[in-house]
Amino acid sequence: MTALAAATVLLNAVALSRIPSRAYAPMRAEVALAATLIPNEDLPKDSGPHNELFRAWASRFPDDPRVLLWQAEQARDSQDREAFDRAIGAGYAASARTESYFGADQKRKFDEEFKSLEGDRVFFDLLPNELNPMGPDSVAVWNAHLDEWLKRYPKDPRVHKQAALRAYNAKDFERALAEIASAEAAVPGVASAFPKGVDLGVLSAVKYFSLLKLKRDAETPPIRVAVCAGTHGDYAKKLLVDAGDCPERASR
Repeated sequence: MTALAAATVLLNAVALSRIPSRAYAPMRAEVALAATLIPNEDLPKDSGPHNELFRAWASRFPDDPRVLLWQAEQARDSQDREAFDRAIGAGYAASARTESYFGADQKRKFDEEFKSLEGDRVFFDLLPNELNPMGPDSVAVWNAHLDEWLKRYPKDPRVHKQAALRAYNAKDFERALAEIASAEAAVPGVASAFPKGVDLGVLSAVKYFSLLKLKRDAETPPIRVAVCAGTHGDYAKKLLVDAGDCPERASR
């Protein structure tokens, strides 16, 4: 090596040593951030649930927004409100923290997904579909669990509907009216979960007959007119027709 070359190497080394170490901080931070996220090459190509993958990733990449979205969905489906709130809160924070890596557009998409999930909080107030009794034994199942479900799902109009029917059959007409009022009042708060509405039509007939039993006949004409006009569904109308309270007879 010539003296000139040696001097050049020395000068370059000195110049490099004078570059502040903080100049490398952004690069080091980006590398550290990437290490906390699922590698793109590991992401599945199809849209399946991939629960096993995400369970493993939850311990390795707990601050990845995609993991937190999955955790929020799992908590929602299992009705774990505390875990759901925790995942949503951590998700928004992770979305902001990883913006430099994913970019502003992806951050907006993450935020929109978390916001959409927040709308699912209503399901914590509703009897899960898998528990909703169906079939020939449904009345017996409802009656067996109704008191428990009234305490656990007081905002579910379907539960109050069944409570109204049970009270009417037990000739507790005041209780039937109270449960009908609770069912009707609960509908607006859960409307987003029932795009086709909640079928409470039969309760109009139950209300009509309960008022009659309580000698509150003066309150019944508007209900009778609406039910007989079919406003509250065919079954409610049939009950009044069969009782002779509508001008037409039900087909047998």
